Amino acid sequence: MFIEERDNETWSTPYKFNGKELDEETGLYYYGARYYDPRVSLWLGVDPLAEKYPNVGGYVYCVENPVRYSDPTGMGPKDRVRYARNMVGVAYLQETNSFLRTASTGEALKYMDCAEFVCRIIAKDNITDGVKHMGSGALKVFLDNKSKFEHSDKPQVGDIALWEGHVGIVTGVDKDGKIKVTHARGKGKLSQENPYFITPKQYRDASFYGYYRPINETPDSSNPATISTTNSTNSAPENEKVYRGKTLQEVIVTGSRINKTEEKPKTE
Repeated sequence: MFIEERDNETWSTPYKFNGKELDEETGLYYYGARYYDPRVSLWLGVDPLAEKYPNVGGYVYCVENPVRYSDPTGMGPKDRVRYARNMVGVAYLQETNSFLRTASTGEALKYMDCAEFVCRIIAKDNITDGVKHMGSGALKVFLDNKSKFEHSDKPQVGDIALWEGHVGIVTGVDKDGKIKVTHARGKGKLSQENPYFITPKQYRDASFYGYYRPINETPDSSNPATISTTNSTNSAPENEKVYRGKTLQEVIVTGSRINKTEEKPKTE
């Protein structure tokens, strides 16, 4: 079944594929950067960021992996967003040992605080040469370098959002400038992307320093990126399968089938 044929029997919503509004005149979805034709499942224009993805076709969506990545405007996904979302589910712990904050072993990746979470992401994005041992205060000093970073009060996807005592990666921005942040959240919690768009003040009642982004962005990777949070030296258990550096628990689904017979109309 083609996407444009899917409909609700009681009400036909104009917001269909990926929550985008369908233009009934053209039958196309408008993403802001280009139009999408659901009848042939193709973009009608080349990705404006295609030059950053020489190994990926200019007409593909989300590096052909829409389950894992999002592309809300029709432009290529940013690496920092991918890296941040790949590290959700990590337990929180403030560690002072530099090895545990910078190494890539299973032991070092088992726990992270908010600053380590961001330091690993900006290292993966080649903003720093390797993972640096910095707390949120040291990160502010690092990001305040005006020759390397732009500071703004207007968020963009991929920005580093910095509060007094906290830091995270902006992984979503709505039309009102509210944000979704993916971050290490605090004691007893796992790292995650907050589910709703909020203002910095709504998230944390502390001084908000603003949004930071590199003046010279590193080219986005043409391949889906992974920061493994599992120990690569250990083999996965037999009931788990490895997917892009992480293990997925095997799930067994059981069910039963009920045969429903139709009543024949009575005859006199």
